[in-house]
Amino acid sequence: QAMRRFLLEHLDRPNLGVSDLQVEFNASRATVYRAFEELGGVANYVREHRLAAIYRDLRMCMATHGKIRCIAEQHGFFDQTSFLRSFRAQYGVRPSEILGAAYVNESVSCNGAAEGVQCLASLASFWRRAH
Repeated sequence: QAMRRFLLEHLDRPNLGVSDLQVEFNASRATVYRAFEELGGVANYVREHRLAAIYRDLRMCMATHGKIRCIAEQHGFFDQTSFLRSFRAQYGVRPSEILGAAYVNESVSCNGAAEGVQCLASLASFWRRAH
């Protein structure tokens, strides 16, 4: 648990991994590997939590698409190709689609059947502009 907590507190470090845990906890490589074996390894654990943090930030953000790179870098993803591939594999969508969903949730109100047609028109207009 202490190793997991340490990783979560230092997700912004670009090269966070096994060696950091070895030094911090004075543990052997084998011990660290065993501790994260059921979670798919240290790299997988770090990547999943970084992606979850980015997803959360994108959902809360009404920023422009240029901010995606900045958010990814804040969470330790400095290689955009790797980030985009990992994000899409994890969530099945591009980061820009999550950002767009946050915009729709904040900007478009769809309360009740009477507003349905207007709501669909607003959504269609948004997606045409975004794509």
